[in-house]
Amino acid sequence: MDSFRGKKGSLRNYQKKLYEYQEHEAETLIDIAVIYLEDDEFLKALQNLQEALKTYEKLNYLEGEAYTHDLIGDTYLTTRNTKKALEHYQKAFKLYADIDSSMENEMGEKIREVKQIETALNTNTEEAESFVPEDFIDELEENENTSIDSLNPTPTDSEDENLIKKVKKDSNFDLKELSSEIEEIILLLDQSELYSLYYNDPHSQEMLQEALKSAEIIEDWDGQGTLHLMLGNTYLKLENSLDSLKQFQSALKIFETHANKKGEAISLLLIGALYFIFDKKNEMYMFFRKSLNIFHKHNFKKEEEMAIKFIEILSN
Repeated sequence: MDSFRGKKGSLRNYQKKLYEYQEHEAETLIDIAVIYLEDDEFLKALQNLQEALKTYEKLNYLEGEAYTHDLIGDTYLTTRNTKKALEHYQKAFKLYADIDSSMENEMGEKIREVKQIETALNTNTEEAESFVPEDFIDELEENENTSIDSLNPTPTDSEDENLIKKVKKDSNFDLKELSSEIEEIILLLDQSELYSLYYNDPHSQEMLQEALKSAEIIEDWDGQGTLHLMLGNTYLKLENSLDSLKQFQSALKIFETHANKKGEAISLLLIGALYFIFDKKNEMYMFFRKSLNIFHKHNFKKEEEMAIKFIEILSN
């Protein structure tokens, strides 16, 4: 009997250790999600929060479930999706009520506040998301492996010819007119004034390339990003949409690497516009949404308004 009791005690000890390990795993997933949120990686943040939620549900740890639903709601609220935010806040409220937590009152107050501002947010949300299907985020939430990286942002060689034919065939796309709208967007960047005169020069492409070489030598990263965007727009004027896309992508990498959030958001917006031209809607939605999220989070109000107007022009 003593031996049996010893084994039984060891089993309980291992079960306790396993529970603690799984609880620690959920906490780590939440910490990772918070890091992604700080970097505006909302989809990756959601994926980690959902994994944490599954772990807490498996442990039947109601307080952990409630806390995670609260964080998921915060994530959706950051992207101005009040409908999904309220859905998770209400789940958190119910769970806190079930365990008689003091957080119940705080959660109820948060729900009331979000409902109060929902009407005010709806106007901006409708403008910003008029191009996004209502169930778009839901689809991404169901597919945990979906991310910008998995969307193959550069067309393959086998796609190039078909894309060019499609753009040239569709008379609704006036690339030169679009490039003038894009020029206004690029001129929002601080460095753009230095090179804005190049747009009207007959040798603008050569001049921009020379300026880019100089910027590379002196490691002027913001200048390099801006010049890549300008070169991309120059290619668009020449109806070379594929080289335009590559230049916009080069700008995005530079701005991301060197933490220029305005440049990053503008690059994402312009890449989205190219995917609109290519009629690749999944990619377009992803880039537009990420661009608007960055503008909103970092309080670039003027840039956000211009981005919404730009998207509306594309939609009409």
